[in-house]
Amino acid sequence: MKSLNPKAEVQPLEEEVEASAMEEEDSKKLSEKSESLEMHRKMMDRKKMHQNHRQTTENK
Repeated sequence: MKSLNPKAEVQPLEEEVEASAMEEEDSKKLSEKSESLEMHRKMMDRKKMHQNHRQTTENK
């Protein structure tokens, strides 16, 4: 990447700071996502258990 900009030497540092901020944001989103996945899984388990229970009680 060629640049005639005299600030070219400062640029990489700013980009690094921005990149690390982005990574931090991503890791936050990832942990939130995994938490919501966990919740979703628990809910699905509950639903399945409920459905199974309903089926077994209806069959009697």
